[in-house]
Amino acid sequence: MEYNVEDLLPIVEKLSREYTSNESSSVSYETARMLMRAVLYCIDAYKSEKSCESVEERESGYELFSVNEKLNAEMIYRRGYDRVVAKVIQAKELYNAIIDQFQDFHCRNCHDTIIEGIPQFFLRYDPRFKPYDHILTLDYPTIKSLDTLCGVDAIDRYLRNIKTEWSFLNVFDPKCVEALLERIIPDYKNLFLDNISNAVLLTGIGCILAGKPVGMLELQKNDMELIGSFFGDASEEKAEEKIRMLISKLFRSGFPENAELEEYFLTTSKEYAVRIVNGIKNNALAGVFDLTDITIGMS
Repeated sequence: MEYNVEDLLPIVEKLSREYTSNESSSVSYETARMLMRAVLYCIDAYKSEKSCESVEERESGYELFSVNEKLNAEMIYRRGYDRVVAKVIQAKELYNAIIDQFQDFHCRNCHDTIIEGIPQFFLRYDPRFKPYDHILTLDYPTIKSLDTLCGVDAIDRYLRNIKTEWSFLNVFDPKCVEALLERIIPDYKNLFLDNISNAVLLTGIGCILAGKPVGMLELQKNDMELIGSFFGDASEEKAEEKIRMLISKLFRSGFPENAELEEYFLTTSKEYAVRIVNGIKNNALAGVFDLTDITIGMS
């Protein structure tokens, strides 16, 4: 059985009464639009717990959808709403597990987003009237994007990304990570806006090729010859294949019971390949890696 938008209007009317504390079912166009988006979000939550396209992108073309014939539109909405609330609870549990062993390496952007920002989501999120609004800008980037996810789906994916990245970062001595970040930007505590695990993994790959301890995260200028010779005159495609091999080797040996880490970080291989190949072509490989014996601004 299929329902069109008209079948959802009674649900929107009930939400309107709740929104106005039962004073009226008549609301402004903007409010009615907001409530219709809320209904659609919850219906999406019922249909799929794994993914949620941006309601904002879908609402103009979302006219018909298939549902279980035994359930009417309001039942679908209510079950979807219950799933949204359940996902908030699950996300809060995930956040508490992450924060228990979390370190921000004194990076303000990371701290402000994860330590200060995420709790605000749980305080201010409105699953009834604005379930599609995850409130936060999530300024600290993760390696994998959130695509078009919104609402609690975006927060859930973001936290899962953070959990994966910190499973990797937590094996390093924080002082070594902080020293690397300081080489990238001396005032990294205030100015570093990129992804920490991205920088750590790139340096770790360089350490493997230079025959140095990965845990130290230290490379010198004389290591560039070994790294350059490994890639030679490889194209970006060939370089990417080599980097994928190195990443797989690193995670299979260091994290043999966590295949998710390897899969997650393999997505960095193309970016690394472009940077390394360009560095070799322009005789600037030292600029790709943040070396201990080169001051920023020097070649």
